[in-house]
Amino acid sequence: SLLEPEAPAGEEETAPSQYHDGVRDAKRRIILHALERTHGSQQAAAELLGINPTYLSRLMRNLNLR
Repeated sequence: SLLEPEAPAGEEETAPSQYHDGVRDAKRRIILHALERTHGSQQAAAELLGINPTYLSRLMRNLNLR
């Protein structure tokens, strides 16, 4: 089975929270690194990341990177 056994009582809330926090942190690091490489140009960073500049702008707003 690909499913993991159920988490012990009290751990159910931490696993999803840790996952989402980790994903959020990874997105922040990737975006910040792209912005460093492009000297702060959001347009160039979006191109480097292979995403639409509007989507990058929305991600930055959602991740409080503005």
